[in-house]
Amino acid sequence: MSIVKPAEEQVCRRAGRQIRPSFSKDGDLIIGAIFSIHDSIVEFRQNFTSNPESVSCKSLNFRELQFAQTVRFAVDEINNNTDILGEFVVGYKIYDSCGSIPLALMSAMDFANGQDKSFTSKTACSSSKFIPTIIGESSSSSTIALGSTFAPFRIPLVSHCATCACLDNKREYPSFFRTPPSDSYQSAALVHLLKHYGWNWIGVVRSDNHYGISGMTTFMEKAQKEGICIEYSERFYRTDSNEVREKIVNTIKTSTAKAVVAFMVTADILVLLQEILNQNVTGIQWIGTEAWSTDPVLVAKTEFTFLLGTIGLGVQQTSIPGFKDFLYNINQEDLVASPTMKEFWEEAFQCTFSNISSSNKTICSGFEDLRERGHVYNEVTKIRVVYNAYKAVYIAAHSMNNLFSCSKSKNRNSTSCGKDLNVEPWQVRDIILYSQTFNNNDIICKYDQCFNIDFLIGVAKKVLEQLKSVNVTLTNGQRLIYNENGSLEIGYDLVNWQINKNGKTEVLTVGYYNPFAPSGRFFTFNNRTITWSNGQEQVPNFVCSESCTPGSRKSIKKGKSVCCFDCIPCARGKITNTTNALDCIECPWQYWSNNQGNQCILKKTEFLSFNEFLGIILTTFAVIGTCLTLAVTVIFFLHRNTPIVKANNSELSFLLLLALTLCFLCSVIFIGQPTVLSCMMRHTAFAITFSLCMSCILAKTIVVLMAFRATRPGHKFKKLFGPLKQKLGVAFCTFIQCVICALWLTMAPPLPYQNIKHYKDVIILECDLGSSLAFYATLGYIGLLSLLCLVLAFLARQLPDNFNEAKYITFSMIIFCTVWFTFIPAYISSPGKYIVAVEIFAILASSFGLLFCIFAPRCYVILIEPEKNTRKHMMGKTLSKTK
Repeated sequence: MSIVKPAEEQVCRRAGRQIRPSFSKDGDLIIGAIFSIHDSIVEFRQNFTSNPESVSCKSLNFRELQFAQTVRFAVDEINNNTDILGEFVVGYKIYDSCGSIPLALMSAMDFANGQDKSFTSKTACSSSKFIPTIIGESSSSSTIALGSTFAPFRIPLVSHCATCACLDNKREYPSFFRTPPSDSYQSAALVHLLKHYGWNWIGVVRSDNHYGISGMTTFMEKAQKEGICIEYSERFYRTDSNEVREKIVNTIKTSTAKAVVAFMVTADILVLLQEILNQNVTGIQWIGTEAWSTDPVLVAKTEFTFLLGTIGLGVQQTSIPGFKDFLYNINQEDLVASPTMKEFWEEAFQCTFSNISSSNKTICSGFEDLRERGHVYNEVTKIRVVYNAYKAVYIAAHSMNNLFSCSKSKNRNSTSCGKDLNVEPWQVRDIILYSQTFNNNDIICKYDQCFNIDFLIGVAKKVLEQLKSVNVTLTNGQRLIYNENGSLEIGYDLVNWQINKNGKTEVLTVGYYNPFAPSGRFFTFNNRTITWSNGQEQVPNFVCSESCTPGSRKSIKKGKSVCCFDCIPCARGKITNTTNALDCIECPWQYWSNNQGNQCILKKTEFLSFNEFLGIILTTFAVIGTCLTLAVTVIFFLHRNTPIVKANNSELSFLLLLALTLCFLCSVIFIGQPTVLSCMMRHTAFAITFSLCMSCILAKTIVVLMAFRATRPGHKFKKLFGPLKQKLGVAFCTFIQCVICALWLTMAPPLPYQNIKHYKDVIILECDLGSSLAFYATLGYIGLLSLLCLVLAFLARQLPDNFNEAKYITFSMIIFCTVWFTFIPAYISSPGKYIVAVEIFAILASSFGLLFCIFAPRCYVILIEPEKNTRKHMMGKTLSKTK
């Protein structure tokens, strides 16, 4: 018979050593906090034969110690304020993660599981006090780990410093909140800052962690949309090798981008700046994020003089009344109770509490006065990030105050009251699971404890709901309201590193960034002067290529970034009226570009004007020709009864003089701005008057020939070509030209025309011929009459007479034909208004030729040699030949 022994009861025991908080205080409600009070842990090697040693931390971080002290100070304020949580006593547990994510997670497990060394299935875990909110961590990477850990338990995690935009994802981090703005706002702020100063050629350096990766990714996306180019992007972590540090610094030193955006945490940039100091890199304009640009630890580094002129973003500056005195009031009991404060005291006063004192340190008495010791720990005149931790405590307290509204109720035994609430994190998780299968009034019993579901579900939901709907107004008047991403909608201070009157580096607020302001008005600047790199007060210009001014366009350099380009002046007739235009805009046809190429202006109009020199000269000659013609007419009229005037029909001579007068006058119609009337009159008047001239000369030539034939006996000259027929012939020849002109004006008349083909920048106001065929028909008809006159006059040149008019007509026709044959190529090749001048010149030249050749010899005889103005003298040559 076998003996069956019952199995021993299973016991759950803690593996590893228990982690103790650096600061703790008991209370009804416990606010948890995790800070990197030390920067790193002491490395040790595992032998895997014995339990690991306790983790030791090193490099006390005074800034993180300030965060821890802020939580303690805020909790004491809340406990002294009866308006918040009433009779509840708030306690705290503050853990030190030592800059280690595993240690941060171990601290989180202590919040979630309690501190039991062992327990069995028949016993419940020890009843730890209800922890409504946990504050931490400072780094985004550690906070991401904590957020993932607390998400299933729905324990709210409020970070005072983690700004990674990745934490905005409420699906992955449903219980995460924070008091600083998200990095999505910070990335936009940095881009807007670069855009505000016109900087588009920069380098970037980021921390190789979640903060740097997420922040820089968002920054680069926004920068690309705004046309900002990044010459290089480097990542760095404080533990990287010397080769990596040297490579990054060498890139910064040799690049052409002299503005560097550093999306880094203080611990990383401290190491990088030390290498920059070693390589003596200067002349860099540093642009910082809120993680380091206002860090007092970094500002206190007097050797980093090359950081003067740094411009960056910072959490809004404020003050906490009474906080400075709290930091000073460290008594001996605190030093005995807290190893952390003991370590701080030794570092602050360079002393030791150990009985065995080193040669360089004195024995600490514990009565040293911090007020006499200038230290980063005591620097609270310009509080920024510390205030975020302060706000986190108050947000947690106000959410609990709203949740436990029974704190002011007289019925302290109500099931809705939370005075004796003892809910553990695992129970909050189970509430969510059980709520899917039980009714609200059911009772859940587990681990020998029973809970009303309605009560527990309300607690679980309201913990997060109260945080989401928190609406707190602090003592300084600042109002805190969370948005849907669990971030406060606040902006940033714009800060600048300058030297104060004491010769020390100081971070001054020079403006404010409001992410919710209208576009283009994000920044508000105060009256402080901003100092830039190398101490200059003038805003530097960090661009790869200078902006293309209006009047030029960008031409991207081959193989280069879009921010590196050449500026090409716009071609004539095209403009750009904006900076950095990609292409030039062509001006409308009636406009032309100005000399700067940035504006379209009306084109100059060109026509032969009475006011210009050429117009004055031509008008003068036209007037002179008219006056000379009138003078000849007067002379002929006064001597109309003399033989030289009577010869060859004086009526034709007067008619010819009238035609010549009209020819001189019609040339004036060609001068001035073309109109509909002037265009129609120009060519038609010219054609008709010259046809009248040619008709008169033709009649005179025929008269000369017929007169020679009339000397023969029995010739019927008077019957064939008498005075009446001469006039009819002149009228008929002129009438033909009138018919041509009438058809021209009826079918396709000359009209004003703006010629933009000959000159691109000048509009030539001219008369469009309408019908070129009609124009050349009128010229051809005039040419036909002139050639006929020339032939007949040439045949009559040897007629026996003392005054043979045919010779002068021949000369006049030769001049006339020469002028007009020359006119055609000159007319075609002349540009602009000179084409009109050529036409006027042809009219005047041919008119003067006719006037001088035909009438000048007669006037000479009339005025200079009147003795020859006799019939006997005129017939002398003929008589001598007939004897």
